[in-house]
Amino acid sequence: MVAIRLEQVEKRLGGRVVLRSIDAEFPAGRVTALVGPSGSGKTTLLRILAGLETADRGSVWWNERDVTHWPAHRRNVAMAFQQFVLFPAMRIEQNLEFARRYGTGAPFGDRDRREVRCLAEQLGIDHLLDRYPHELSGGEQQRVALGRVLASQADVVLLDEPLAHLDAPRRIELQRVVARWQRERGVTMVYVTHDGSEAIGLADEVVVLSAGEVVESGEARRIVEQPQQVETARLVGDPPANVVTVTASGRTTTVAIRPEEIRLVAVDAQTEPGSVERGTWRWAGRVVDCCRAISGQLVWVAVTTADGPKELLVSVTDSTWRIGDDVRVIVAPERAARLMPSRDRSAGNRAGQTH
Repeated sequence: MVAIRLEQVEKRLGGRVVLRSIDAEFPAGRVTALVGPSGSGKTTLLRILAGLETADRGSVWWNERDVTHWPAHRRNVAMAFQQFVLFPAMRIEQNLEFARRYGTGAPFGDRDRREVRCLAEQLGIDHLLDRYPHELSGGEQQRVALGRVLASQADVVLLDEPLAHLDAPRRIELQRVVARWQRERGVTMVYVTHDGSEAIGLADEVVVLSAGEVVESGEARRIVEQPQQVETARLVGDPPANVVTVTASGRTTTVAIRPEEIRLVAVDAQTEPGSVERGTWRWAGRVVDCCRAISGQLVWVAVTTADGPKELLVSVTDSTWRIGDDVRVIVAPERAARLMPSRDRSAGNRAGQTH
């Protein structure tokens, strides 16, 4: 198994700094999600791992070998691109078999053929094996592109938003397929997505990128439940956390509060904004919007916190709230995550790294 380590990696494209002083670790045999908004440098970082781009500064390590200047073919890596890469003159089965054969040097036997067909069945493309790529829809082509990667014998698998063009039921189904395949093979996988919930559903570790920098990294559940940076709280989770400034015992701090950790009570009485009463944070607010959710209702509540007017997103299990309702917003302080100032990222990154 291959453990990957990046040390002070920097990259410029067209004179613009795309990656800046990247230190990150991708543990051997585990799934690490790269999460960040569009333009944060996720795809460029993935291409550097694949050997398709070379870092302008810094180094890339596979276990204890410096592979910074190794071309892609020396790394035994498989990558699924955002744009589907399929051989147009090959049938789908041939596309999958080529990925299986490539780089192994071993004969392609009946067992390989059975495994390719089994994978095609799991991906829901077994009925497409005799067709050509131009005869498939975009979603079908994406599943074939994913299948080419999973059919390979690579030591490292890199996936660049591999489920982006699929409908929700198919996306959830294929998350299970990818997760099961990775557990069985034990390969090192790096999974790029801008969807925090998708990352949490698949990944063991998460690396959060913003504006070409590592904002935070660590174990996936910790990143969701106890983020240490404002950017992380706003990016990861479905729905993302509320970022709120509170004042308690004369001290002001910024915290992340998950929508499901907020309780709403219908009241008429007003309370001091941001005050602490009987061990809880409480704000008087008014419902300004709401919509139905699978597990209840999402409610947006206008409140005034220590940093001024704000709308809090609340996830509730009932569906009784209406626009215009006056409410009291209640949060237990121990259910909130205290956030570091944005400029203080080193502590959060060190705490999250896996050694």
